[in-house]
Amino acid sequence: MPVNAANIKVQLKLFLLVATRPLVLTPRHEYKRSHDYSAGFVKADKSYHEGYHASFDKRPGRKMIWEFEQAILRKIVEDSPAQTHLDFAGGTGRIAKVLEDFVPQQFVLDISEGMLAVAAQHLTKAKILNCDFSKGVPEIEDNSLDLVTAFRFFPNAEVELRESAMAFLVQKMQCGGKLVCNNHRSFWSLSYLLSRLLFKGGDVGMANNEMEALAKRHGLVLQKYYSVGVVPQNENKSLFSWALTQKIENYFFKHFLSKQRLGYNTIFVFEKLIKA
Repeated sequence: MPVNAANIKVQLKLFLLVATRPLVLTPRHEYKRSHDYSAGFVKADKSYHEGYHASFDKRPGRKMIWEFEQAILRKIVEDSPAQTHLDFAGGTGRIAKVLEDFVPQQFVLDISEGMLAVAAQHLTKAKILNCDFSKGVPEIEDNSLDLVTAFRFFPNAEVELRESAMAFLVQKMQCGGKLVCNNHRSFWSLSYLLSRLLFKGGDVGMANNEMEALAKRHGLVLQKYYSVGVVPQNENKSLFSWALTQKIENYFFKHFLSKQRLGYNTIFVFEKLIKA
């Protein structure tokens, strides 16, 4: 009897979570508290890491957004050249690879040995650091970095982890250094709004104002933002055909890239103005 009662309670809770999705006004963090994302990547096997890396060329939505991200990253470093770059939670080294010809010195830090093994196969310059940042990273001096990237990290991280990671990054950044990070799970994007209205998800993730508030609490100032993924979509399906979706996204990329926040993926450029 107790087992059945417990099961009924769980099922009722799941039903209420789904049924109330259209009413949710802030991202639900309960899921994050019950899942350790870092541990998941650490425990995954080689095929998962290689498949993850390959998915940015195979999944139509993920591939399209990745192409936009690469163009934005190149523009950022062309407009503001950097000398020392840290790709935080760099995983398989996608971001570092895009930027390796633009910066003399690179670090890629991640807790997953498997992810970094994939990165080592195609990176030629970066020093790879397989460690937990919370235990200290003596290889990187404080106030030394003029460029930090952190993609697909903050929206997936638990609230406490977001704070400690941001504190670490700001400590390592020099005055005038830039943090380029993204929110690829934007809570108020058209994609997430439609998902909630259709009871199909969209009640987790991160609101863009959460990202801005996090950076501000640690002394960073927003310099620029870019929003992509406007058409309601996920990484495998879109509201329209992928051909039409691509045309619409190209139009927004050309004319409204930094004039709207309707996309599910927002890329932020923050600057450190005060020495830690």
